[in-house]
Formats: sequence, structure tokens, C-alpha cells
Amino acid sequence: MSTTKTDKSERVQVVVRCRPMTSKEVTMKCRSCVDVNKLDGSITITRPDKVAGYNASNPKSALEEFSSLPKTKSFTFDSVYGPESTQREIYEETAAQIIDAVFKGFNGTIFAYGQTGSGKTWTMEGKPTAELQGIMPNAFDHIFNKIILAEQSQYLVRASYLEIYNDEVSDLLAKNQPKLEVKQLIHENGNTEFYAKGKSEVDVSQKEELDRLLEIGHSHRHVAETLMNDRSSRSHAIFIITVECSTPGPTGKPIVTKGVLNMVDLAGSERQKKTQAEGDVLKQGAKINLSLSALANVISALVAAKDRHIPYRDSQLTKLLMHSLGGSCKTVMIANLSPADYNFEESLTTLRYAHNAKDIKNTPTVNANPKDVLISEYQAIVKKLQDEIAARRSGIFPSPSGSVPGTPGVEGISPDLLQDLQKETESEVSRILQEKGYAEEEINRIQDQLKHVAAITQQQQRERADLEAQLRKIQQKLSGGGTRALIDENRRQKALLQQHRLQLEAKQMEELRLRRQVQSQRQQVELLVDKCTDLTSRRDNISKSLKTLYAKYVSAKQEISDLQEEFQRDREYMNEEIRKLTSALQLKMIIVSSFIPKHEVEKIKARAQWDDEKLTWKLLPLKDDPKTLEITRNLIGRPKISPATQPVKFTLDMPSRHTQDYTEPPPSLRNEVQSVVRELATPENMPRVSAESFPSVVPNTKKHGKS
Repeated sequence: MSTTKTDKSERVQVVVRCRPMTSKEVTMKCRSCVDVNKLDGSITITRPDKVAGYNASNPKSALEEFSSLPKTKSFTFDSVYGPESTQREIYEETAAQIIDAVFKGFNGTIFAYGQTGSGKTWTMEGKPTAELQGIMPNAFDHIFNKIILAEQSQYLVRASYLEIYNDEVSDLLAKNQPKLEVKQLIHENGNTEFYAKGKSEVDVSQKEELDRLLEIGHSHRHVAETLMNDRSSRSHAIFIITVECSTPGPTGKPIVTKGVLNMVDLAGSERQKKTQAEGDVLKQGAKINLSLSALANVISALVAAKDRHIPYRDSQLTKLLMHSLGGSCKTVMIANLSPADYNFEESLTTLRYAHNAKDIKNTPTVNANPKDVLISEYQAIVKKLQDEIAARRSGIFPSPSGSVPGTPGVEGISPDLLQDLQKETESEVSRILQEKGYAEEEINRIQDQLKHVAAITQQQQRERADLEAQLRKIQQKLSGGGTRALIDENRRQKALLQQHRLQLEAKQMEELRLRRQVQSQRQQVELLVDKCTDLTSRRDNISKSLKTLYAKYVSAKQEISDLQEEFQRDREYMNEEIRKLTSALQLKMIIVSSFIPKHEVEKIKARAQWDDEKLTWKLLPLKDDPKTLEITRNLIGRPKISPATQPVKFTLDMPSRHTQDYTEPPPSLRNEVQSVVRELATPENMPRVSAESFPSVVPNTKKHGKS
């Protein structure tokens, strides 16, 4: 099949339809949470503060469940329709363009999505009246009205009806609805396509036949009663119409196109706590939600990135809709939702789902001169039958074996009249032969020959009648303007009226689009005027702000200069203090290293502890000396003896160095100490020491006497 691509890809058209409140929702005193603005194509949903009839056993849970959701959320779509919208309005503004594209050789898909009980089947099928019929019956009318108006083209229309139940595909038009296998077909150009192998295709020649097929298939669909819907669809349904067209080309060779229309009625997503489904119905709902999740994953993958893997193989539904989403189809998605606050969360999910689908891009292609069309085969059969009938009408027919060759044909004579003529001819021939004196055997031979000729003539008439019946049967399948005797002037006028109405509604849609565009431009102009009006005041405010900021800048600059000078003074003062402290520290370190043994310094370090509150060092008390403890143990248990009469001898650890060791310090140390001492010997650096500062070295004469 050769395909012709359009100039560029196009988005999937997404429209939203909000149904009216049901009697059950009115009884529950539900309130509307959806606001539809058809003029600008927007729809706003508001989170309810209180939900009537929701989880009556625990009303707090409803508020807790909704608390994490946004208060209000707005979405914009190609078109939006409120509860007051009509079936005809929905069809003419959304679906009619897809049928026109199918007649041009494109593939088209129209599918309805939404929660259970949101009006999907009503939108797609409706009721069997002119005002209430849905997209499918209106499409049937549209198809055959276009065929009636085609003066030179011939059409072949076939229909199929499939059901996807528990992720299994079955044929709704076949006896006992057999299960079908979904096969993969790879074309010569490398494109992949999935199809239901063995599905029945019924040739149709008028709208009533399609209505009958829709009724038959609908009666075979799986439905069940739930708390949300009395007749809840438990399966997805796809009604497929194939339109083949043959139009004379400029060179006389016919141009053949083929368009396929898929009309999909998806089963609704549902939540068990609302439907109260059990048993098989619960399992069916789980399968429905699973296939819809696979569809959502495909949409998310198509929107996310071009190079990302698209999981079409995850379900039978996504396989059959492969060309409708991201493929070569023109696609319209109709999202159905409930306005009741009871269904707020489901409606919000539907809007988000539809909003994501807006970003899907398809590349529609024209199916030009396809190889798998039947109209060319039927046209060849018709041509062959017409030639054969014309040859028979010319007078000479090929004779069967044993017959008289070259027997002339009899044209325009009824069988009864032919029998009467044969009888008269036989009687007249018998009379003439007897008068001429022919022998009995010769007369019998001539009469047998006449009977044989009559039998051949009757056989030829039967064959011609069979050929004409075959021709009429095939011509009935090939629909076209002016080719069918059943087409009368009333139907032609009706088709013309329908075409004019479609043109008028197309003009109204264009007018609505222009009105939206004018309103958008007016809003932009108003914004520009407001912006220009504010420029002067903004300029004055900016000038005042600049003056204020400049004054602050000058003040800040002067303050920074003052701070820098103050910082420099503080820095010099601190450097001087650091030099003094460093000098004092060096002197003390020399004194410590010269007069205090190293192990005593380590003991002092071990006892030293910093006090964070007083910001000073303090020394912890000395621990008990083991030698002192030994002396104490030896004295325990002995009689008390006066210290004067019984002196105790102690062995003391004397220092290994004395001050006399430093009377003559080494030359290397002598110069360093002398320089430090001279520097600290100035009056301002000399410490003031009094005897009271060292009470421990004053001898206690009262207690011990003279030493």
C-alpha cells in the first residue's frame, strides 16, 4: 500500500463533555463542581469542602482524602461542552471532520473515555431517534449521504464489530462470538500494524444495514449492574467501517483510496468502594482498569520523549489503537465526566488524563492505491459479467456439447410465451411434413431437433438470468451516486440539505473561532493599554527610587570609609597587643623551661582545666601520693606519740638541679635571657611583688619556733 504523508504532524484533538446530573445524584443532594466555558474552551473544577453522600459511615475520611488535592484547577481543550449540549452538536463539531477525512483516504479514530457512568456509551450510541442518536448512527448517515452525492465515484463499504473483554478479542458479528488472535503485520516500508485475524467483514449498501449490525453487536456486549451504573459496559468495543473509493483519474485509470474509521467505546474506570462490585464483576473491573492503565502508559510515553519505548504490546487495546495514538490516524478523543462533587476525584483524574493526551502528535497519511482493496476485484467481475450479458444479447451463444451449433438466441421472450410458440411450431411442422409426405421417422427426427433447440434456449435464458442476478448483487455492494435504483430524489435532497447544514455549522465553528481570536486580541490590547498607562507612573516611581538609592549610596560610601579607618586603628592596636603578649609569653616560657622540671610541667598540664564561664585556667587538686598512703598505713594501729619525742624520718625526692646551676648560664642562653630581661626591666613592665603575695614562704614562728 502506498501512502502519502501530510505536510506536517498534527495533535490529537481532545474535547470534554460534561453530562447533566443524574436523578440519583440529585437525590443524594450532590452539588456541581465543574464550570464549563465554551467560549474560550476552558473547564474549571473546584474541590468541595463537604461532599454529600460520600462515605457516610466516616464523613471525615472524605475531607482527609480531598485535602491534598488543589482547591481549583483549570484546563483548556480544543472544545468543551456542558450539560446543555446536544448529540447533534457534539457530532458535527467534533466527529464529522473525521468522516470527511476517511473519504479522502485517511484512517480516523473517535473514542470516548471517562469513569463508569459518565456518559460514554450515550455519546457514542445514544437512542434510536434523530435528536438523540449518538456519534455512531450519525456517522452512518454521514457516510451514505456522501455516497449519494458522489456522481462519478464508486464506493465499497464494509463493517466489523470487535469486543475486548478481559483482555481477549472477540467478534460481535460472528456466530457465538469466537475469540480472535491479534497478529502483527509488517509492511514493505517497515511500518508495523496489529490486526484481529479472522474478523468478519460485512458488506453494506445502506445506512439501515449498519444500524442493524450495531444493534446485533450491542446485544452481544458484556454488561453488568453496579452501584454507579445500571448497565455498565464490562468491555471495550470497536466498531470498524472500511470505505473503499474508486474515482476516475485524469488519464482514465481509476484512483483507488481506502479509509478506515474506528469508533471506540471504552469501558469506564471504576473504584470498588463506589461500585460495590463483587465476584466476576470485580474481576472485570480489575481487567478494565489494567487495560486503561496500559493506555495511560502509552499516552505518557508518547508525550514524554520521541526516542522512548512505547509500550503498545502491554494490552490488546493498545495494540489495536496503535495507529490511532502516535501513528497515521486522525484522532478525536472525547473525555466524559460527571459534574457531581461526589465524583470530584474521578473527574479531576479524567481531566488530567485528557490534558496529557493533547500533546500526542500523529502523522496522518493517505492510503492511495492500496493492494488489499476489494473494490477493484468487484469492478473486474462486474465488467466481465456485463461483457458476457452483452455478448448473449448480440444473438450467438456458445453451445454445449451435443447441441446444434450456431443456435440463434431468443431475446425478450417470456418462458410461457416461448412454450406456446414451441407448441404451435411443433403442430405446424407436423402438419407441413405430413402434407409433404415425409416419412414417420423423418418427422420424429425433426421434432426431436426442435425440442432440443427449445431446451438449449431455456438453458441460455436461465444462465442469463443467473448472470444478471450476480451483476445486481455485486452492483448493490458497489454504492455510488446515480448507480442504484433505490436512490430517489427525496434522499438526494435530504443529502444536499445535510451537506448545506454541515457547511453552515462549519461556518459557525469558524465564526466561533474568530470570535475567540478577537476576544483574545482584545484582551491583549487591553493589557498593552494598561501597560502603557502604567509606564509614566512607573517612570516617576523609578526616578524617585533612583534618587533615594543614590542618597543611600553616598551615605553608605561615607560610612564604609569611616568603618575602614576605624578598622585600621583597631587592627594596629590589636597588632601592638599581640606583640606585647608574645614577648611576655616567650619570657615565661624561658622561665618555665629553666626552673621547672619537665615532668612537673607535665603534671601541671594534666591538672590544668579551662573554665569557659570565667575564661581562665584552674588547677585540679593533687591526687593521693602512693608514698604518703604507705606512711599512713604504717602509722595506723600504733599508740599516739608526740612529734617532739618521736620524730619521723622521711625520704624526700630532691630536685636534680639547683639555682646555683644557673649562676653561670651557657653563653648561648645567657645572651637571649639578658636581652629579654633588659626589655622587661623597664618600669612599666616590672611586676609589683609584695611579701603578702607569698604567704607560704613566711616562717610560722608561733608554731615551730626558730628554724
